[in-house]
Amino acid sequence: MPSPSVAARELAELEAIENERARRAAREDPVAFARLLTLIGKDGRAVPFRPDPWQCDVLRYRGDRMILNIGRQSGKSTVLAILSLHRAIYVPGSLVIIISGAQRQSDELLRKVMDFVSRLKVRPKLSEENKRSIEFDNGSRIVALPANDSTIRGFSAPAVLIEDEAGEVPDDVHAAVRPMLLRSSGRFLMSGTPKGKRGHFYETWERGGEEWQRVRLTSVEAAAGDEGRLAWLEREHADLSRRGLEDIYRQEYECAFIDAASGRVYGAFDEDRNLVDELPQTDELAPWTYFLGLDFGITDPNALSVLAWRPYDPCVYVAESYKLKGDALTVGEEVKRIETRYRFSRIVGDTGGMGKGFEAIMLERQHIPIEAAEKHNKAGYISLLNGELRTGNVRVVRSKCKALIDEWLQLSWADGGKKEGTGENHCADSVLYAWRATNAHHPQTRERRPVTPEEKIASFKKAEERMWSAVEARGDASARAAQGHSWLERLEGETYGDG
Repeated sequence: MPSPSVAARELAELEAIENERARRAAREDPVAFARLLTLIGKDGRAVPFRPDPWQCDVLRYRGDRMILNIGRQSGKSTVLAILSLHRAIYVPGSLVIIISGAQRQSDELLRKVMDFVSRLKVRPKLSEENKRSIEFDNGSRIVALPANDSTIRGFSAPAVLIEDEAGEVPDDVHAAVRPMLLRSSGRFLMSGTPKGKRGHFYETWERGGEEWQRVRLTSVEAAAGDEGRLAWLEREHADLSRRGLEDIYRQEYECAFIDAASGRVYGAFDEDRNLVDELPQTDELAPWTYFLGLDFGITDPNALSVLAWRPYDPCVYVAESYKLKGDALTVGEEVKRIETRYRFSRIVGDTGGMGKGFEAIMLERQHIPIEAAEKHNKAGYISLLNGELRTGNVRVVRSKCKALIDEWLQLSWADGGKKEGTGENHCADSVLYAWRATNAHHPQTRERRPVTPEEKIASFKKAEERMWSAVEARGDASARAAQGHSWLERLEGETYGDG
């Protein structure tokens, strides 16, 4: 009988052999690689990742064209992150490009890649890492980009090109990225949930030809065996159905392409992308400007919407949007009340028809000037606003805009998409009036926000700490002490003076 030390040594040798076999298998098989990864479980602990059968099929597919029509929260971003990482690690010099409708979406997918890298037992060496790209020592890169024509044309010959949330990537950007693959003959993967019967995602799914491998998975199919998720989906279906929003459930969870003519007027509004808990903090270098939009009602309620924007920020924020019953004087008193908080630069409203009476009374008796809202080409401006919603450049404060959110989710097109159908649109219109006003003042091209001396010093301090941490990690703990005063301390002295 072997001694305990011999047995332990033999066990360690067997484990080393098994680990080596697993690493060799991972090189050849992306599914074997996926099984080396871990996820963070509900209890906060790392658990081994076990890909679902459909994810295994996607990982093992060797063709160069694939389109994924997958229900929400079903694991499509996870499988794309694994594909990207496997290629970058095992094929040196590979360029993987991730494009999404908004930079935030691309960043989120890249973050998933970094999470997997950080939890690998044998971590690949990185030569560069930031929130937009990862570069490996073997020359491979993974780059996350927004769907912006000006940012993508500098790249060419990717080994893998991924369009995440492809239904939100503009058609002209899709057309611009395709030629990237000419020299590399790389793989092209499109993934997302439907956004109506329009655009390249729908056209490719329906008429892309046999060269495209199609994968369709509903949220219910993805949740098979998970009673908690299935119960949640059942409640969600019942809730949306009661509110007349069956099409939203079919689109988001059942992978259905809904006819745009019968779809939502503000179909680009996405609660995950466009809702925030509060306005960002006030910044003295970029003060807020507030506009108020008013939609008057005679028998219907009035609607008031406060929009906010500031320099160096691409977003327009809906700070408040709500309904108010009452006559012109009631609306005027409410405007005066919230004026003390926001100090409006402009107040715009629907001054046509019965709105003329409201405008006259509020001006003559309460001294509130109201500009006539732009109302021509309403459908065209709704389309432009949908574009800003799609890119995440319109944000809505969740707790202050419940009436607006309900309208945006429920308001549908009628008459073949030529006009809005029945249903309330008061908050939606008041936001549209104010947004059109901000659109004329909110710069379309934005300079970078100036950096204060304090912020510059703080940034340098972080950089210096990272440098010394790297030096000390190599075993040279005395180097910092030998340096004496750092270049940063000298810079601080030059900036603020020594006394």
